[in-house]
Amino acid sequence: MGLSFKAEVFELETDPLRLVLKNAEFNDLKTGEKIFFIRDARIALSIDNLFAWQISRDVSVRNTEIDGADLWIKFDENGRSNFANLVEDTTESNINLKYDSTNFNLRGATLHFGDISRRLDAEARNVSFTAKPANGESGQGMQRFSIEAEAADSIFNYDGHAVRDISILLRGVTDSGGAEISLLRLQSPVTNAELHGRIYSWSPFRYDLAVQSTADL
Repeated sequence: MGLSFKAEVFELETDPLRLVLKNAEFNDLKTGEKIFFIRDARIALSIDNLFAWQISRDVSVRNTEIDGADLWIKFDENGRSNFANLVEDTTESNINLKYDSTNFNLRGATLHFGDISRRLDAEARNVSFTAKPANGESGQGMQRFSIEAEAADSIFNYDGHAVRDISILLRGVTDSGGAEISLLRLQSPVTNAELHGRIYSWSPFRYDLAVQSTADL
């Protein structure tokens, strides 16, 4: 997938079946640049039809608990992302990972963002994120997930001018094709804003959001 990986602990426990990660680093395989870091993760698994006579096996990810993480999202002066070297894993395997029933819970994370061409950088702190399967599928047959995210005590910089003490609240439903944003609330000492609408595509990124905001001029 274009990633290098190392971890202090990488164990598969059997009773119950779960994968345990501690101090795991994921970096760009070509450049060595940081992509994300996980301090502690416990991923509950189950094997479908364990005793069936078949070559391949379906392994379902039932529950993911992550305590402490860092994610870096950066764009260079040409707009190229630090995720540009990542590729889809197309390796054939007898193990098929399924995520349609997973519950995901992230606590104590930090998101580092930087865009050199637009002179922007930001740091979202105390990030929490939860996702669970939503009822029904999208029109394209994709599994949908209800999501909620929060961040507090965050910082945003534009061209050297900083705004601190920012809080963020996000609620919506998403799939691999896009998302419906029911609420995106940003609060800071200089502006408060609420957004809702639709993200039509992740790549290319296309959206239509309605905004209500107040600003301290």
